[in-house]
Amino acid sequence: MSDSGIWDEEAIRRELERLDQITGLHGAELPITFGKARYQLASFHINPQKREPKKFHFSLFYYGNPEWSRESALDTIRHEYAHYMDYMLYGNGGHGPTWKMCCRKIGANPSRLYSEKMEAIYRKKEEQQKEIAAQVERFQPGKKIKHPKFGIGVIRTVKGQAERKILEVEFPQNDIRRLGAAWVNENCKLIPE
Repeated sequence: MSDSGIWDEEAIRRELERLDQITGLHGAELPITFGKARYQLASFHINPQKREPKKFHFSLFYYGNPEWSRESALDTIRHEYAHYMDYMLYGNGGHGPTWKMCCRKIGANPSRLYSEKMEAIYRKKEEQQKEIAAQVERFQPGKKIKHPKFGIGVIRTVKGQAERKILEVEFPQNDIRRLGAAWVNENCKLIPE
């Protein structure tokens, strides 16, 4: 996914490569094509003459929409990869038990259809993560926080990104603690300078 929120071939291929690392397959080597379908988010195609995987196809109506949630996009990629995986490992197509098993192995929702209800949940979750990420930006090296148990400490280092940042905080007597920034945001107070 690019900074604009639009998914391109490179971003989709990165997720396919990640899934290949889990499965040992080579789905990321298949061609990726795009269309503008409104009623089909993506699909996995098999070459009927050769009986081998042909391509992954994605709708720009969704993947070109910066408002579409990242989680929905990833789940759809994983959904189609599960079809590829099911075909490669079991010779099956469709949404049967082996496809559902493949979904669970790679972290896809084993559901046949796109759900607007899930999209709303994903979008709300992403907005909450953005809000937390903006709040934890205030935690910078040199700033002081008040921990409910350890008292006042000084942030020495900040590692990671967004809400997954880890703070190394030095408390009295050189007691250094590694704390999640999201936890600090919820449980500690930033001491004004």
